[in-house]
Amino acid sequence: MPTHRPFATTSFQAEVKGTVTLVFGLMSLALFFMAGMAIDFSRVLDLRGRVSDAIDAASLAVGRQMLEGNLSDDELIALGKKYVTVNVNNVTMMATVDEPTVVVDRVAGTVDISVDSSVAMTLTRLGGFNTIKFPMASAAVFKQSDIEVG
Repeated sequence: MPTHRPFATTSFQAEVKGTVTLVFGLMSLALFFMAGMAIDFSRVLDLRGRVSDAIDAASLAVGRQMLEGNLSDDELIALGKKYVTVNVNNVTMMATVDEPTVVVDRVAGTVDISVDSSVAMTLTRLGGFNTIKFPMASAAVFKQSDIEVG
């Protein structure tokens, strides 16, 4: 007479039909989350580059106008804010860019521009990451030297 083993030790251990499906299901979730992280990370890097270019261009433009001496400090600050706003206008669909802070120091010959930005996550929200915030800053030094011919 054959001996019977309990169900859990024989048939469950020998059953492998659902193993591939279970492993594929778990791995597909991990791969989906990693793909979402890669997409969101590339969006953050793209925005960071665009904001950096915008504030660099603004600091150079404001510094140039500061050297010419035709504009007041308030006009220079408004010019810097306008440069940043116009240059980051096309990224506002995928991110939030706050109003820039422009500091002009005529004595030191410096222009400092800073702005806070944030990117809303898409697929990475599944992992609990809703937004990524990052500050950006640019500083430029402008000095005009007098030239004497003797």
